[in-house]
Amino acid sequence: MPEIILKLEHCTLRPFTWADAKSLAKYANHYQVAAFLRPSFPHPFTRKDAEEYIYFCMHAKDTIVLAVQVNDEAIGSIGVQLVTFKGKQTWELGYWIGFPFWHKGIMNEAVKNFVQYLTSYLKTNEIIAKVYNLNIASIKVLQNNGFVRINSAETTRIRTGQLAEEWVFIKKL
Repeated sequence: MPEIILKLEHCTLRPFTWADAKSLAKYANHYQVAAFLRPSFPHPFTRKDAEEYIYFCMHAKDTIVLAVQVNDEAIGSIGVQLVTFKGKQTWELGYWIGFPFWHKGIMNEAVKNFVQYLTSYLKTNEIIAKVYNLNIASIKVLQNNGFVRINSAETTRIRTGQLAEEWVFIKKL
């Protein structure tokens, strides 16, 4: 796959560089950002965590993760990872952006263009995404981009202490 750089209206999607560690630590180290992410996403999120995350993004197999850049800073990430879902391999979409950039249309634009770009490279006819039912903004991003809810998983307690269901969304390509 070629190096991906997508210059969009509100942001740029591009590969991470080591120079992104400072801004990544700054924007990922927010409780509300971590609240709806999987437990493997650390909080607090330190510079060391940022460096480990960048290393993962640069070297992981069956994974494509890009920085979401605004004003020359990496303010989040978007990516897909090859997973097994319902007994078959498919790609799972994941994303986050820093709290100061919420509700500005950035992630909606990023998801639309990232998925559109990857359609010709992914060897699948679908992409899934998992989101907690309490994450209304992320649900809207998925729905705005043609993802449809197909089921929910068991109820779990998220970092906020609230009980939430993990919903699965799918987009047919």
